[in-house]
Amino acid sequence: NSGAVYLFSFTDTTFSGGMLEAVIGKDYTGGKNVDVGALGADDGFGASVSLNAAGDRLAAGAYQDDGSGGNVSNSGAVYLFSFTDTTFSNGSLEAVLGKGYTGGKNVDVAALAREDQFGVSVSLNASGDRLAVAADLDDGSGKNVSKSGAVYLFSFTDTTFSNGSLEAVLGKGYTDGKNVDVAALAPDDQFGISVSLNAAGNRLAVGAIGDNGSGGTSVSRAGAVYLFSFTDAAFSGGTLEAVLGKGYTGGKNVDVVALGATDFFGRSVSLNAKGDRLAAGANLDDGSGNQVSNSGAVYLFSFTNAEFSGGSIEAVIGKGYTGGKNVDVATLEVLDAFGSSVSLNADGDLLAVGPFLDDGSGNGVRDSGAVYLFSFTDTKFSGGLLEAVIGKGYSNGKNVKCRRARCKRWIRWFRLPERGGGPFCGRGEPGRRVRQPRERFGRGLSVQFYGCSVFGWHARGGDRQGLYGRQECRCRCTRER
Repeated sequence: NSGAVYLFSFTDTTFSGGMLEAVIGKDYTGGKNVDVGALGADDGFGASVSLNAAGDRLAAGAYQDDGSGGNVSNSGAVYLFSFTDTTFSNGSLEAVLGKGYTGGKNVDVAALAREDQFGVSVSLNASGDRLAVAADLDDGSGKNVSKSGAVYLFSFTDTTFSNGSLEAVLGKGYTDGKNVDVAALAPDDQFGISVSLNAAGNRLAVGAIGDNGSGGTSVSRAGAVYLFSFTDAAFSGGTLEAVLGKGYTGGKNVDVVALGATDFFGRSVSLNAKGDRLAAGANLDDGSGNQVSNSGAVYLFSFTNAEFSGGSIEAVIGKGYTGGKNVDVATLEVLDAFGSSVSLNADGDLLAVGPFLDDGSGNGVRDSGAVYLFSFTDTKFSGGLLEAVIGKGYSNGKNVKCRRARCKRWIRWFRLPERGGGPFCGRGEPGRRVRQPRERFGRGLSVQFYGCSVFGWHARGGDRQGLYGRQECRCRCTRER
């Protein structure tokens, strides 16, 4: 569970000629791969990713990183990479942001505490010199609003991540300087579970899956999206412009009437370059008519300007959604969690969506994950069309098939006792029956349409008999001929 990031290119902007260019992670070497030697067990590297506009700069979150000294459990970190071209050549780790990281271009985020999960979501602006990073389990400025969440905003003096500086924090009780106090946040809101900057870096969307709707008591964990503006690209003058969610009305707010309990609206967000188009995932949506539990959905919004005026729901993509501009993704099933990650291109007419619990084509590999690629005929989400699927066993057309993970070696196993006591641990034994880990392909993703694409990888596994195993694996993704 150290994690990895897969880097893809395509030959055009309708996802033809998909090719795996490189993998970034622990012990990945050869070709264009990058070995991130510092990664440890369960770091969750790749749970979030973001490319700049050119596709030669990358931010990757490791939300379970334990800090530079390894003693601040799950405080989280973000790794910053550069490449010499847009096909991911000569990848280099430029800096790490997190608890206790110093030296070189690293940035020590001293305020981070245990279980903050800094890096659970990340977003670079187009130039790659501005970065938003969320810590969705942050407890607020006074550490007295449990898991309310926060977003950290960084600037750099160039596009190779030099002189990183923390400019502002958005969250419960954060004041002074450029900070923004999001006073409405409550315990368990998980503000920052997703973030997205526009191209200029002066508009920001933030998801809060634990939001209970306007008033805080209407619909448990329906979820919400907060929209912010700044007066410059150094995050001055931060202002909450609007909230999208259940029952939010008045001002520029948008009431998303259809949301139900535990829909987790805001689990993923993506703004276009201008900041006047938004995709927001509700990955536990039950489909149109609530017939397919946790199949997931994506809501598409337009605004009349970049200050988020005139917000309107243009379309919904998911199981059974028809009529208007909606797109019915008929293949979605129970627990696919479609909308766990989303990414719009700069114009807002191409969209990638990750259902990270997808079972592969024909349901052959449980929870292996996938990525769905959509196009639209204009920037108001008309003519939505599913162009391709990337995942296990998906072939034909523009689809890209990801082959079975191949395990290098056993690391450990442990057995939970039938009655009381703690687990006992030991090395994996040949022939012992332990389930393969679930690959969670599409857990984090970012798409840029300069010929490049990135997908995160996250894996956990266990079996129903009481044995629990963990393996180091590598997955090969190839274009089907």
